[in-house]
Amino acid sequence: MDITVIEDSSGKKPVTVFQIAGDIDAQSYRELEARADEAFRNGTRRILLDLGNVRYVGSSGLRAVSAIFNLLRGASPEESDEKIKNGLRDGTFKSSLLKIARANDSVKQVFTLSGYDMFLEIHSDLQEALRSF
Repeated sequence: MDITVIEDSSGKKPVTVFQIAGDIDAQSYRELEARADEAFRNGTRRILLDLGNVRYVGSSGLRAVSAIFNLLRGASPEESDEKIKNGLRDGTFKSSLLKIARANDSVKQVFTLSGYDMFLEIHSDLQEALRSF
């Protein structure tokens, strides 16, 4: 897996884009977590995972996405436990800090079957995803 990190400040809020190429699986998920942790320590508070070149996301990849979600929301009062719990119950919560772009159909299915689409926006277009922040 290769990760290219790009800072984008063209929208309303700065976003760090992780352009990922390769599978996110048991061999690579720790690298994704480590890169997100490093970006967070350097001030990143919004991440867009560009999965346009990812064929497969395994359970370890889902674990990494969950870890990134929790890392970002831990520093954000706008995504408190209560707000998330109530929003998930009502079907109104989507993370404003972590989003997915350009996932292929099989990767989208992984996010849907695991329930991650309940709290993460999944965009088909990279520019649309950036504007959504």
